[in-house]
Amino acid sequence: MTASDRFETVGVMWHGFPSGRISHDAVQIEQCGFDSVWTGDHVLTYVDGLVALSAMAAATSKITLGTAVFLLPLRPVASVARALATLQWEAPGRVIFGVGMGGDDPSEYLAVGVPLVGRSALFDRHLDALSEVFATATVGDGYGFHDLPPGPMPPIWVGGRSTAAAQRAAAHSDGFLPYLVRAEQLRDLVRVAEEVRAGMQGVKPLSQAVSVLVTLSDTRAEASALAAEGGQFGLNDELRSKYVVAGPSDYCAERLSEYAEAGARDLIVNLAVPSAHKVRQMEQLAEEVLPHIRHPRLGREDRSIQPATTRKELSTADHHKEMRNFQ
Repeated sequence: MTASDRFETVGVMWHGFPSGRISHDAVQIEQCGFDSVWTGDHVLTYVDGLVALSAMAAATSKITLGTAVFLLPLRPVASVARALATLQWEAPGRVIFGVGMGGDDPSEYLAVGVPLVGRSALFDRHLDALSEVFATATVGDGYGFHDLPPGPMPPIWVGGRSTAAAQRAAAHSDGFLPYLVRAEQLRDLVRVAEEVRAGMQGVKPLSQAVSVLVTLSDTRAEASALAAEGGQFGLNDELRSKYVVAGPSDYCAERLSEYAEAGARDLIVNLAVPSAHKVRQMEQLAEEVLPHIRHPRLGREDRSIQPATTRKELSTADHHKEMRNFQ
């Protein structure tokens, strides 16, 4: 393998781990040598992703803490800003805020009284408003927070698996985080995002990540059976064969390297196994796969997290792009 087929960082999705101390899981992930730990966000599950990250923040010292992804339209902006500010207080410079729209499960929107129709526009408004909170410590019609001074917003990564998601991520955020994609799909999405970003002046390069389902076992048949038992995303046999990297460690390392070749620099591994297998799979991944897919001279300690690009910077860059296209 060459530098082009290795990742700069590799993290683990904290999902479905055995019941116990959340902080203990984070310490294990950090001690195994991973660069980041990520939580999901669904209204109709009992785990709150940001609360879980706060527990992890208090127990760890180096690992990056991220959401993959937080369903931004379903929460009041003021509440989200307070939670993020609190998390960054405990873990300064270690937070990445991955956001998405959701909608695959309409009941989540119904449960909180938010219309499913128009969620794309609502997502954009909430993203603008969140940036305004961190820039001015005000929300809504200028209502000021009493103890939340203006400060840097954590980097925003937009999740999704469509061309529109890639365009939105490039134009309005700091990173793109696709999931349930094959390497060849990722390559096309990266190209779309890079084309949009290339037309913008004065903004940092877009972080390109990917979340991949992985199952390890001695044979591909055994791994596929284990993935089916895990039941992630409710995938049927056909979709599991497309989107789950399942097999022996060397096979998985080769398959994962294809995502790096396609343009991903940051990898999030979502272990597609039953809860009882999560910890051992994570340890095996660290021992047998991680050394072969991460760049040996890079990792969390070699890449500091920069504050989010402000909406003003992005809108100014987009204006320059429009002017050049007009001319």
